Amino acid sequence: MEERIEETTRGLALRLTLNLRGGLHARPAARLAREAQRYAADIQLIGETGEVDAKSMLDI
Repeated sequence: MEERIEETTRGLALRLTLNLRGGLHARPAARLAREAQRYAADIQLIGETGEVDAKSMLDI
Protein backbone atom coordinates (compact mmCIF):
# COMPACT_ATOMS: atom_id res chain seq x y z
CA MET A 1 0.00 0.00 0.00
CA GLU A 2 1.35 3.40 -0.93
CA GLU A 3 0.75 5.98 1.80
CA ARG A 4 0.84 9.59 0.79
CA ILE A 5 -0.04 12.47 3.08
CA GLU A 6 -1.64 15.34 1.18
CA GLU A 7 -2.21 18.94 2.22
CA THR A 8 -5.81 20.02 1.65
CA THR A 9 -7.80 23.14 2.45
CA ARG A 10 -8.97 21.35 5.63
CA GLY A 11 -5.49 20.28 6.75
CA LEU A 12 -3.44 17.16 6.18
CA ALA A 13 -5.10 14.06 4.78
CA LEU A 14 -4.13 10.43 4.47
CA ARG A 15 -6.41 8.47 2.15
CA LEU A 16 -6.98 4.80 2.96
CA THR A 17 -9.38 2.40 1.33
CA LEU A 18 -10.97 -0.29 3.49
CA ASN A 19 -13.02 -2.97 1.81
CA LEU A 20 -15.37 -3.90 4.64
CA ARG A 21 -18.72 -5.15 3.33
CA GLY A 22 -20.49 -4.93 6.68
CA GLY A 23 -18.70 -1.82 7.88
CA LEU A 24 -16.47 -1.57 10.92
CA HIS A 25 -17.56 -3.80 13.81
CA ALA A 26 -17.79 -2.60 17.42
CA ARG A 27 -14.46 -3.82 18.81
CA PRO A 28 -12.31 -2.46 15.96
CA ALA A 29 -14.32 0.80 16.03
CA ALA A 30 -13.68 1.16 19.77
CA ARG A 31 -9.98 0.47 19.27
CA LEU A 32 -9.79 3.06 16.48
CA ALA A 33 -11.55 5.65 18.65
CA ARG A 34 -9.18 4.99 21.59
CA GLU A 35 -6.17 5.37 19.31
CA ALA A 36 -7.53 8.62 17.80
CA GLN A 37 -8.13 10.05 21.29
CA ARG A 38 -4.38 9.92 21.95
CA TYR A 39 -3.87 12.83 19.53
CA ALA A 40 -4.79 16.49 19.96
CA ALA A 41 -5.62 16.77 16.25
CA ASP A 42 -9.14 16.58 14.84
CA ILE A 43 -9.45 13.23 13.08
CA GLN A 44 -12.33 12.62 10.71
CA LEU A 45 -13.39 9.51 8.84
CA ILE A 46 -14.98 10.30 5.51
CA GLY A 47 -16.93 7.69 3.59
CA GLU A 48 -19.61 7.33 0.99
CA THR A 49 -22.35 8.00 3.55
CA GLY A 50 -20.79 10.99 5.29
CA GLU A 51 -18.19 12.18 7.75
CA VAL A 52 -17.70 11.23 11.43
CA ASP A 53 -15.45 12.08 14.35
CA ALA A 54 -12.86 9.29 14.65
CA LYS A 55 -12.59 9.93 18.40
CA SER A 56 -16.19 8.88 18.98
CA MET A 57 -16.91 5.17 18.84
CA LEU A 58 -20.62 5.96 18.60
CA ASP A 59 -20.02 8.13 15.52
CA ILE A 60 -17.94 5.42 13.89
